[in-house]
Amino acid sequence: MPPNNYGDEEWRQFVDYRCSDKFQKRSSTNKGCRAKQEIVVRHGRKNLAQVRYDNRDVSSIELYRRMRVRNGAFTEPQAAQNYADMIQMRDDPLNTLTEDEIMQEVLGERRGWTRG
Repeated sequence: MPPNNYGDEEWRQFVDYRCSDKFQKRSSTNKGCRAKQEIVVRHGRKNLAQVRYDNRDVSSIELYRRMRVRNGAFTEPQAAQNYADMIQMRDDPLNTLTEDEIMQEVLGERRGWTRG
């Protein structure tokens, strides 16, 4: 029985697609990729570029914290450790790195990919 917002034919096509080998293969691949993530991304449907644009008045390190705190606590222990490391580096009087360089140092770098 289809949900109220689907017609019978649309629902049948949707179910057929979800049961197809193509979908099952993609689903399995995506499941494997999600399992490798150390920190779950929690910025909703917006991509990181849009989130950064919407929060352009906020520093990169503060935005990292905002995206990983729910109900006053970090969502993962690794995120809390990364944030603490970034704050320690930023507040070090001998530090000459920018906030973006600090994030790159703490989170790592991948060609063509911005972490955060």
